Amino acid sequence: MFSTARPCISAVLVDTICCAPSFLLCVIAASISTIASPLLPPLLNSRMCLRGYNFRTLTQTGRSTCATPSPTSRKGLVMTFRRMSALTGHPSADVLTHDMVGIGMNFAAKPARDPNIEDTLLYASADAIQKPDLRTLAMLVTWFGIHSSWVNVDRLTHLVSEQPSERVRALWSALAHWQEKDRRFVRLSELHTGPQQDLLDLGTEFQIKRHGVDPRFKGSVLRVPANVLRDRLADVLSPADLAKRHRAYHYRVMIGPSYRADMWAALERNPELSTAELARKTYGSFATAWRVKREFAVLASQTVRSAAIQKSRSA
Repeated sequence: MFSTARPCISAVLVDTICCAPSFLLCVIAASISTIASPLLPPLLNSRMCLRGYNFRTLTQTGRSTCATPSPTSRKGLVMTFRRMSALTGHPSADVLTHDMVGIGMNFAAKPARDPNIEDTLLYASADAIQKPDLRTLAMLVTWFGIHSSWVNVDRLTHLVSEQPSERVRALWSALAHWQEKDRRFVRLSELHTGPQQDLLDLGTEFQIKRHGVDPRFKGSVLRVPANVLRDRLADVLSPADLAKRHRAYHYRVMIGPSYRADMWAALERNPELSTAELARKTYGSFATAWRVKREFAVLASQTVRSAAIQKSRSA
């Protein structure tokens, strides 16, 4: 019978040393490695060894290239769409008047069809505060007091922040301070950090002593006497009437004051708009426009199906 007992390691070393002295160091090292290997932790592929992480060797999968990240995205993602938010140019006086009537200000002019609300507000405020045009400014302030809940504050804040005029920023900071209960206006109220300004070039102190401060601007960065800007509700449309006139305002009342509401209104007016065209038209993001297009298509197919069913039943 053959013995199954394992030979002693010392005997193996002795036989190896006696038989092949030239391989002494190799055999000793191999024997020690065999005995100690179960006691040693496994080696990692990376030079760095951090507790709790397993690093793998980086493998080059393609040809190395070096290029400047695409300017269409801050994170360097390559996209064919660039979100637009800044205004280009200033409309003429007649166009601005039609736009203001289009968002519910009762001037003696025909209303424009669905003008962008934030664009019109900024143009009207710049025109009114710099001339100054107290009639337009009074109507703007009254409008803001009634319809501020349906203003896209995110975009308005961005537009005002890009304005070089300190008086324009002071006006909107004051109006945002007036609506301080609405937390959306916090950033807008902080855009003007300079000293307090007077609405009138002359006589502000005298008028304030005589008539007091307009309560809508009390404690703000803009000093306005109480007898300067009239406040008549008849100067602007009510929310219900404006929702009938302005398609985007209608959807803002339904969905909320967001880019999505403006996109729904734009698609209802022109369903053939591409995703990029829809995003540019409403100043929204490509991703939001893509989701709205998908949702609009789903409801449009249901509408067509319902109409076909009703037609078949009537026949």
